[in-house]
Amino acid sequence: VTGFFNPAMGGDPIAYAHLFWFTFHPEVYVLVIPAIGMMYEIIPRFSRRPIFSKGSGIFAFV
Repeated sequence: VTGFFNPAMGGDPIAYAHLFWFTFHPEVYVLVIPAIGMMYEIIPRFSRRPIFSKGSGIFAFV
C-alpha cells in the first residue's frame, strides 16, 4: 500500500482532491457545453419560435 495519500506516512490527503479536480473538471465542460448548444438549436426548432436571449447566450460562452 502506498503512503501517497496517507498523512501518517508523510502523504498529502488534499492531493487526492487536486487530482480529482484536475482530471474531471474539464470533462464537465466537454459534456455541458455541447448540451447547451444543442438546447439552443433544438428548442426553437420544435417550438417554432426564436429564443429571446440567443445572442446573449452565445456571447456568454465566448
